[in-house]
Amino acid sequence: MRKNTESNNTAQGQHVKENLTTAKAWKIFSQFKLGVCYEEGIVVPQDYEKAVECYTKAAEMGLVEAFYYLGSCYDMGKGVPQNFQKAVELYAEAAIHGCVGAQFELGFSYDYGHGVPQNYKKAAKWYTKAAEQGEAYAQYRMGCFYEEGLGVKKDGRKASKWYAIAMESFSQTAEQGDADAQLRLGYGYSSGRGVPQNTKKAAEWFAKAAEQGNADAQYNLGACYEFGKGVKRSFKTAIKWYIKAAEQENDDACYRLAVCYIEQRNIPQDQKEAVEELLRKMMNNIEEPNS
Repeated sequence: MRKNTESNNTAQGQHVKENLTTAKAWKIFSQFKLGVCYEEGIVVPQDYEKAVECYTKAAEMGLVEAFYYLGSCYDMGKGVPQNFQKAVELYAEAAIHGCVGAQFELGFSYDYGHGVPQNYKKAAKWYTKAAEQGEAYAQYRMGCFYEEGLGVKKDGRKASKWYAIAMESFSQTAEQGDADAQLRLGYGYSSGRGVPQNTKKAAEWFAKAAEQGNADAQYNLGACYEFGKGVKRSFKTAIKWYIKAAEQENDDACYRLAVCYIEQRNIPQDQKEAVEELLRKMMNNIEEPNS
């Protein structure tokens, strides 16, 4: 589940290096970085099992980031059998020592009942800690929590505050080309959460993320073109983006394609074959869910 928090991890790593004064401490940090190299295939061949070995050794020696990365391996089944409960235990160990990525993941786990019983109050606690350290997704979820009264008392002002902070955070990474942040900005401009509602800007940000292959953005861009939100209405362009999203198994895009096909809309001939093939695959998946 670990998101791309390279900037936060780099900052944490720099903090560690600035405070390490012993050979043992450098050995611990080097063990952790070797694990990163094995996980990402940097310099050495990618090897998740060796990455887990390195993270485990570093965690046993007390390095906070190692608990977070090891938790991610258990979360995603990288180098070890997938174990959500074990992942949560490791996230918790890192979270209580201030690791922002682990705080977010722990909040996420309680938010969605991922490896632990769903508990919005605990989710809000950990999201808040991560949000206060600048984690944009945690900031956005706290906006949702205050808007809906999940784990906290419903408060429109606090919801607006967190949405605005989140959109500012997303805008910074979106400008640097981060597709997930671009998608979130698109959502923000579409809904008016954290920024003034602006369907044209929403479509622009969806387009930036869609061009990078983000399936959710491709679906949303398709919807913009289908319904003429922020762009000139174009059924053919809508189908184009729905197809791209559906090819990545985006359920919403599959549904829109099915609706368009069933309602016998004028799907261009050069797209019809692709739509029919996607719908056949979707039907096969429904009939054979365990295949």
